[in-house]
This record gives sequence, C-alpha cells and structure tokens, in this order.
Amino acid sequence: MTVLCFLTSASAKETREYEKVNDDTMIVRVYQDGILQQVGTLKYHHNAWQICGIWKQLDKDGNVNMRAEYECGRRVWVEKDLGHKVVRIDRKEGAV
Repeated sequence: MTVLCFLTSASAKETREYEKVNDDTMIVRVYQDGILQQVGTLKYHHNAWQICGIWKQLDKDGNVNMRAEYECGRRVWVEKDLGHKVVRIDRKEGAV
C-alpha cells in the first residue's frame, strides 16, 4: 500500500512528498518550485523517523549531482560531482 503525504513551506516554495513503503520505511521526495531536488529514505528506528540509506540531490535537469549515505541519522559519507571529478568525504571515526 502506498500512502502519500505532502507538506509545503510557503516561504521556501519547498514541497516534501512522503511515500510509505511499509511500517518502518518511507521514501521522501523534496521539490523546490515543483522540481525534484532530493530523494531519500527514512526508517523508523528507536521510536523516531531517521534518515537512512542513500540520499540523492538532483540538478534542475534531473541528473544526480550529489549522494550521501546515512545510517540511523548519521552521515557515513558524501560524494559531490564536480565536472570530471567526484569528491568523496568519509565520516571521521569518532566524530559526532
């Protein structure tokens, strides 16, 4: 069963779409002025919804230009496309 929920922020013209996959997983789509900007997953863990898995940022043409992996709300790494290069930053062990 798919459940969609839309939330809108008038000041930023940002809309978030939440698609329930199952009892503990939701796909989130973030739109800016009607254009898809981010896609990612929330997981219900320890009585709270937390960012989990790979989140993607898209440019205005729909191309993925940045990716980040999260585990239980903590960023593990982030990659950014810079033309012909990809820069990756890993989370420092012991960082908050």
